[in-house]
Amino acid sequence: MNRILGVYDKSIFEIEDNFLIVTFPFEEGYSSVGVKDGVKVGVKDGVKVGVKDGVKTDMNENQTKIVSLIHENNSITIPQMAQLSRLSVRTVQRELKVLIEKSIIVREGGRKAGVWKLF
Repeated sequence: MNRILGVYDKSIFEIEDNFLIVTFPFEEGYSSVGVKDGVKVGVKDGVKVGVKDGVKTDMNENQTKIVSLIHENNSITIPQMAQLSRLSVRTVQRELKVLIEKSIIVREGGRKAGVWKLF
């Protein structure tokens, strides 16, 4: 956080009851970078980053890595998660079980064609 505050002032942070919103300013004229699922992806004059229903603060570092990987690619496999997160396959399986029990993620579909869904 000290590195962020070295570049930006504290005004980029908005603290709500259950989440933190960070707004990073960009150069004027920065345009959207594409369309995903019919929604423009990118920024114009800034980015507002937040969490829809609050931050899941009871996740450990490994679980946070796994959720982030699923957010980036919902069809990611367990071996891919293990490689990208530098965790063992068994650790990823154990953390996925906990995330499913906490209703943070769910697996829909079969082993080969299935996808991960975030709540």
